[in-house]
This record gives sequence, structure tokens and C-alpha cells, in this order.
Amino acid sequence: MSLPATSLPLHRGGRVRPDDRASSVEVRQIVLLFVAALLLNHLVGTWLLQDAPVIGDALQYLERARQLFRGEDDGLPHYWPPGAPLVLAGLFTLLGRADMAIAQVFMSVLSALTTVLVFLLAHECRGRRSVAWGAALLHGLSPTTLWMARQTETHTFCALWIAAASLFAVRFLRRGAWTDLLLAAVYAAALVLTRPGSAPLLLLLAALPLVRTRRWPLVLPQTAAVLLVALVFLLPVLQFNHARGAGWVLSTNNERNFFIGNNPHTPAYKTGHLAWRPLEALPADTQAYLRRHYEAADPRQAMMQSSLAYLREAPWAFVQRCASRFRNYWAFDYEQGRRLQIHLAALGPVSWVPAVLQALGSAALVWLFVLGLPALVRQGQGRWVGGVLLVCLLYQLPHVVAFSSPVYRAGLGPLICVLAAAGWQALRAERTSGLARPSHRSRLTVAVLSTVLLLAIHVEAAWHLVALR
Repeated sequence: MSLPATSLPLHRGGRVRPDDRASSVEVRQIVLLFVAALLLNHLVGTWLLQDAPVIGDALQYLERARQLFRGEDDGLPHYWPPGAPLVLAGLFTLLGRADMAIAQVFMSVLSALTTVLVFLLAHECRGRRSVAWGAALLHGLSPTTLWMARQTETHTFCALWIAAASLFAVRFLRRGAWTDLLLAAVYAAALVLTRPGSAPLLLLLAALPLVRTRRWPLVLPQTAAVLLVALVFLLPVLQFNHARGAGWVLSTNNERNFFIGNNPHTPAYKTGHLAWRPLEALPADTQAYLRRHYEAADPRQAMMQSSLAYLREAPWAFVQRCASRFRNYWAFDYEQGRRLQIHLAALGPVSWVPAVLQALGSAALVWLFVLGLPALVRQGQGRWVGGVLLVCLLYQLPHVVAFSSPVYRAGLGPLICVLAAAGWQALRAERTSGLARPSHRSRLTVAVLSTVLLLAIHVEAAWHLVALR
């Protein structure tokens, strides 16, 4: 049994290259990929990482899921976005237990499923198994994926929702089936519940019917259906928080995030520094400033008003920080590896291996991602590439205005891997085929400039990492 391919690599003029006939995806390949990814996640988690427990923010989400499972109601609104805790609480309810081991196995399964979705998404977009396998390997073997596979991190959920929503969105664009559009809407709504800042992507999906056709009698019902699905998922949470005095919001940590990244004590580059350090470890004047807002009668209002007042006083500082946050987002990621280093500290210098591997792996993946973009555009894939980049930028947008870290890029991992694999295949095709292409000197110039630009971003991140360690 096989699934038909629906996309073919094209010449600039739109003709299918004879050596690029579409290949089918066999169900046994999908099963094999899932089992292999699941086994790899298990082996890395239990052997290499020595059964590391749930750590960092992931532990907060796990504890919230346990509260929901036990039916505990403290009368407070959702502080953390409720998407991940709700899914975990549903799992615990189904099994009747809320063990950490159960959560870790479940997260490992979700991570393996995401790798399968990356494979299917790449095949749907490019129609070649070589590209699909390349994208799946880039995702499944990424240190970021492996280090997070057994953690209840929202990034794993976001990567799954983005991969699934993108797959069905692409299928809708090709076939126009209502089922594909509605499934894409379900996964996009789940993404917003998990990370509310991704709401612009839901609006982008609602506009997708207009991209496919200008037949308004068809566009309007499809757009309305997307918004209705979103309302079904989001309205209960909005009502829950509103009833507890928080307003019509999905979570109440947004004001603090904006405040942390936009106040007189926020570093110019590492804008999340005040959130990642214990209050007691900060300078005395910074501590006093933060405590005054945290202990106000209405902390959320106090923080937001203070941040907006500061932006009016120092708009140029906000612009500079936004530029810094954009650059930092695409720098090397080491955060999960650093957390694991603390768990593995008894191993001495060897404990730093996860952090180093993650930093190198994430930097290499971004390099492949950027390097292949010009080749894809030259092969007539500019519209597709532009769509993926628009999704990436909209997903990044909240981190540009609040505070940023390369770890937040993990949710975009599936799209980055698909473009990286497709771009690499396009570069190889330019060397081996008769396609019209620029000179070797021109391609080399683009590659060198891209490498220098990314290297500058990584060096800047490393310098600030040492300065504010």
C-alpha cells in the first residue's frame, strides 16, 4: 500500500524534469521511520542522558497537568498556556496515573510522530523520497530533538502542531478538500493553545482559501469554518480565565514576558536574562525594580503600563532590542544541553557534550536552511519558499517584541528541516543537471556571504553568553 505523491520538482518554466519523477510513500516506510525514531529517542534518553528527569519549564507544565488531572482548582486563571498541560492531563485521565515516566514515554512518541510528519510534509512539498528522508533525518537526528524528546516542553508540542497543520494546509492548497482545511485548523488551534503568540498563524490559515481561489461563495464558508474551529478550541479557555478576573486571554504570563524584555534594566542583547536568573542573583537595583512590580496590587497592569511608558521614553532602545532579538533567535541553541549538563555534572567535562553538540547541530541546520534558499528560488519555488518563510517570521514575531532565545526556534524545526533538505537537493541538482544556473563564482559568493552573516550572528551570541553567564 502506498500514498501517491502530489508534488513534482519543476523547471523554471514549470516542466517536470524527467529524472525527478514522483515517488510514492509506502506505509511500511512510515512505520519503519516511526519505530526507528522512537527507539532512538528511548536509547538517547535512557543511556546517553542517563534517564534525565523532567527539568526546567517542562516541570512546571507537568505539575500543572497533574493539578488538572487531580481536579484541583485554586481559583486562579491559567498562568502558563494551557495547551500542553491539557493534553497531558487527558493522557493521565485515560491511564488513571500521573507518573513522570508516563509523560516522558508519551513525549517520546510525540517526537517520533513529528519526525514522521516532517517526512510526509517534505514529500508533499517536493514529491521526492530523497528529500523526504533527508528532512526526516535532519529532524530525527537533531540534538535539539533528541535532548527534548522526553521532556514535557511546549516546543515538542509546537513542532508537532506546526508540522501537522502545514501538511494539511499544503494538501488543501493542492486538492481543495474541506477535510484537509479543517484538520489544519484543528492543529493550528492546538498550536495557539500551546503558544498564544502564534495566533497570527491561525489568521494566515483562515486566509488560505483566498490564496487557492477567488470564488467568494467558496472562500467565505471555508474561512468561516477555520475561525469556527478556532473558536471551539479557544473559547472555553478564554471563558475560564475571564471568569477568574484575568480578562479574555489564554494565559496571564504575557505581560510579564513583555515587561522582562522591555524595561530600563533589560540587557540590550540577551533580553530574557532577567527571566532566566534567580531574582537574588541580579543586582540590587534591578531586584528592587522588579519586586516593586511583582508585588503591586495588580502586577499585570503595573508591568504593562511600566513597559509602555518606558517605550515612549526610549523608542530607539526598543528598536535596538527588537533587532537583537531577531538576530539572537537564529543563533546556536544550547539551552536544553546546558540543563542536561547540570544533571550530568558528576561526569565532569563530559557533561558538557550535550550542550556542545546541540550548539553545533543547531548552527549547522540553520546554515543548511539559509544556504539552499537561493537555489530553490532559482528553480521556480519562490512562492513556496516565501510561504514557509512567512510562517517562520509570524511564529517568531512575539519573541521579537518580548524576549528571545534560540530555544524558541525549536517549534519551527519541521519547517526548517524541510527547507534545508529541499535546498540541499536543489543545490546538488544545479551541479549535476542541465538547469539554467548562475556561475560557480556567483554561487560561491552567495554561500560565503551567507556563511559570514551566520557566523557573525553566532559569534555575537557567544560573546554575550560569556559576558552575562
